[in-house]
Amino acid sequence: MPRARSLKPSVFVDDELAEVEPIVRLLYLGLMTIADRSGRVLYRPKRIAAQTLPYDSVNIESAIDDLERIGKVHRYVVGGRSLLQVCDWDSLQSPHHKEPNSELPGPESPDSEGDSNKEPCLDHALLEHESTIPGDDGANSPDSGLLTIDQGPLTTDMVDGGGGVEADPGDGRLWYALTADAADRFLRAWDAFGQHGDRARAAHEWQQLEVAGAITCENTDTIVEAARKARATHDASGEELRHLKRFHTWLAKKGFSDALRRPITPQASCIDPEVRSATAKAVELGIDVQRESESDAQFTRRVWNAEAEARAQLAQGAA
Repeated sequence: MPRARSLKPSVFVDDELAEVEPIVRLLYLGLMTIADRSGRVLYRPKRIAAQTLPYDSVNIESAIDDLERIGKVHRYVVGGRSLLQVCDWDSLQSPHHKEPNSELPGPESPDSEGDSNKEPCLDHALLEHESTIPGDDGANSPDSGLLTIDQGPLTTDMVDGGGGVEADPGDGRLWYALTADAADRFLRAWDAFGQHGDRARAAHEWQQLEVAGAITCENTDTIVEAARKARATHDASGEELRHLKRFHTWLAKKGFSDALRRPITPQASCIDPEVRSATAKAVELGIDVQRESESDAQFTRRVWNAEAEARAQLAQGAA
């Protein structure tokens, strides 16, 4: 049964949705109105067409293929029933508390028979995302100080003693880059939350919050403890894991905000070595080191971006 849903302004500037046809974007909005409290729908193309696009002649299966390709939906089979999950549901909707719980099993169900080559609600647009460093061709230099987060095993010892980077996870993909210290901070929080959700998407959200100055070296311990308490509180409630927000959603909604309202004890360890390294590199490149309101992450990224541009210019000159 169709339901009233909220629509966020950000959907109109979603660059992932810009990759599909307007009618497919309209279908995406329509799916939200027919999805249940958990964002699930019985995958019956003809019925979906009748409920969302009754006056248009659309190949629903092809349109769903497009939405799945950009990570907006995920199709799977449980008990012989074809189902569809709208991805990132918790960040898109806040259903009324009286709305009945979903009666449909989720894609994480042990009996799910989804495509083994696709993780549930994996952000497939990120799979093809190139480095966020201008001028970088995907081969980050060993001294760039950047670490990429891919879908393979991720440990801080991927970075060698010189602050190197595992730029290529082996299949040509490149995830958003994190400095080695930032990756270490992220992994601590990721483990504290029980590694729940899509790690690559969570790493990207963590990076965005560091760049914005919301996450710093100084408040990381507080955020890690907040993540641990959030997971412990959920586990103690006895609810199914599917009711726990995924880590990237918890970060996006700043689930750690209450913890940060309490005084934070300064840590001597937070004289960040990556900032010292970036400062030395800035002096070497003749970059202004006056930071004013810049956060550590913003300053560091400005320096590494400038270095990447310098490398690209040298490469063009050599060519």
